[in-house]
Amino acid sequence: MTDREQYDAWLRDNFGADRVPHIATEFGFEAWKAGREALISASGAPVEIRVLEELG
Repeated sequence: MTDREQYDAWLRDNFGADRVPHIATEFGFEAWKAGREALISASGAPVEIRVLEELG
């Protein structure tokens, strides 16, 4: 799953993507992606953080 697909799924599950204006979706994605990159950089670890799907 790409970063964009992961963000879109999160947005859809939490806010109903059809209710969020397009410009807010685009800005939100850029902020979300920058936040992830900052966390990875700050950790000093050469890995990317990924969320595993819940088993249910």
